[in-house]
Amino acid sequence: MEEKIFQMHAEVCKSLSSPIRLKILNSLREGEKSVEELTKLLGLRKANLSQHLAILRQGRIVTTRRAGLNIYYKIANPKMIKACDILKEVLFEQLAENEKLVKKMSAQNQYPKKVHKFPLEMKEKLDSPERKKLLNPEKALISLGIKAGMAVADIGCGTGFFTLPLACLVGEKGKVFAADISKEMLIDLRERIEKEKLHNVEVLLSQENKIPLKAKEVHYCFLSAMVHELENRDLFFRELRRLLKDKGKIAIIEWKKVPSPLGPPLEERISLSMMKEILIKNKFCIHKTMELGQYNYGVVAVRG
Repeated sequence: MEEKIFQMHAEVCKSLSSPIRLKILNSLREGEKSVEELTKLLGLRKANLSQHLAILRQGRIVTTRRAGLNIYYKIANPKMIKACDILKEVLFEQLAENEKLVKKMSAQNQYPKKVHKFPLEMKEKLDSPERKKLLNPEKALISLGIKAGMAVADIGCGTGFFTLPLACLVGEKGKVFAADISKEMLIDLRERIEKEKLHNVEVLLSQENKIPLKAKEVHYCFLSAMVHELENRDLFFRELRRLLKDKGKIAIIEWKKVPSPLGPPLEERISLSMMKEILIKNKFCIHKTMELGQYNYGVVAVRG
């Protein structure tokens, strides 16, 4: 029996030994798709795609369903995606441990000695109409998986661009802990909370790596455009692990490394691939990533 399992394992690995077939699996992680949909998503010719799908089907990695003239493909067993994700995490860890990569990151100033902090005199831009045009806060929070009844820590909350939508989203049975290191920002936030008559928000004056909450108190730690400002990422993420319940999540929004009308300087931004490496290094498992408008991306990671 054991020998048979090893043989089957080898055959599955052989079926997945193409980057294109791995991309097909990734495209199917959210549900079944037709051949036409996969062709558009992956930018492949139909004949080429069909060859790869046939190999996956032969390996019993995907199954098919016919509806009229259309054929739909889906993953035969969701555990296959989990297995691929675990392997990807291992590969990210290997990259992060690579000495050459560390030297390259230092050369590119990924970890500057003195980080840029958002200037208080520009705080009105945090809740400006221009920012809302670039990123709809309500839609972004829903995409990140935050739901009614959750306890969420909005860390680096500023004047409340996301705090108020968070309070509405988690509802009366939920709770938002709005934490920031700036007293001035929190004064403005308290005024907005009182004006909106919100009773499920607790405002907290915080230190960067010491947040005044009990261990395992929240389902989500929400971070918007602040990871690039951290002075010590390892200490910060260690503190977040303390705050999160078992299997709790981090939801991060950051600026893409592309020119944009708002946001920090390009050299201070963190790319999506680099963000994944930072999270994995700090013992978080990548749950999902997403595009959030033209200039932002989102990452959700699970406390490992």
